[in-house]
Amino acid sequence: MAQFPLPYNSEVNKTTTYATQEVRFASQKVQVQQLAVKPLVEWEISCRGTMDEFNAISDFFDDMGGNTRTFTFEDENGVDQTVRFKDNKLNLKVLRDFSPTSGTKGIPVGFTGTITLEKVI
Repeated sequence: MAQFPLPYNSEVNKTTTYATQEVRFASQKVQVQQLAVKPLVEWEISCRGTMDEFNAISDFFDDMGGNTRTFTFEDENGVDQTVRFKDNKLNLKVLRDFSPTSGTKGIPVGFTGTITLEKVI
């Protein structure tokens, strides 16, 4: 199985959500029913990297067919999780160096973006 290509050096927000149904009565008491045993787990990764890393994640997203195929991702505890991209689109911002004294003449120097992965149940 393919491995997520970026190193674990970005800020990551992990969200765990249980499928529940709430009923609120006129007395303001709440009854909660659990609809599923396993929670939905998502990792939102705030990436920043080089153009080589930009190409690696773009190619990997294409190889996975967007969110159609699963792959492994090492979570915050060093455990491999089977995940997929949450969305079928990848939105990354290319950073350019436009300073007047720069010798790069505005060529791409890196990227930023937010990638959300969801655990496959």
